[in-house]
Amino acid sequence: MKTMTRKERTLNELRQVKDSVYNMPRTETMSDVEQSLLDELNYKASLILRLEDMFKDKKVPVSSKSLYTFTTKQLESVWTLWTSDSE
Repeated sequence: MKTMTRKERTLNELRQVKDSVYNMPRTETMSDVEQSLLDELNYKASLILRLEDMFKDKKVPVSSKSLYTFTTKQLESVWTLWTSDSE
């Protein structure tokens, strides 16, 4: 049985966050496009909250407002870089 690397575990955590957001109950009054946009925003918000908590724990001075200017892919990259070991 292969042991997962730190980077693999980090990517797995990101997938779990994304899955938890995308498995939200659907509202009947929203179109598929509206629901998709809401899912994306919820996922981005959850990444920002996780990054804020991580930076706070590590005592890294980061402006929370600056995180909101990042794209989802950029936030995922920041999370991956800060939570995985160099390989």
